[in-house]
Amino acid sequence: MNEIINNFDYSPAAGGQLASQTYDLAAAGPNLTTTGAIVLSLLGTAFTVFMATKVFHAYAKKDWGALVVEVLAGVVCAYFVLMPDSAVGMLKTFATSIFGA
Repeated sequence: MNEIINNFDYSPAAGGQLASQTYDLAAAGPNLTTTGAIVLSLLGTAFTVFMATKVFHAYAKKDWGALVVEVLAGVVCAYFVLMPDSAVGMLKTFATSIFGA
């Protein structure tokens, strides 16, 4: 195993790159933009599971009114969880049109 690792060609001509060639190792801190994307992805997944459970429960009880309300509420909440920048822009547009500049 060590022979394979030691014999691997890390040169850029061979397509290999060292960490120092790829990342700025002297950077002051972590890149938090990817952290935010990961958090939003996890929230989106948890939200999807939660809403699917509520919709299935309403379907199992044959409560059609609650089913429709859950689906519509899920669509609105998904918009805010999965596309927060667009949702904030929409809220600002609504607030400006209602209350003025």
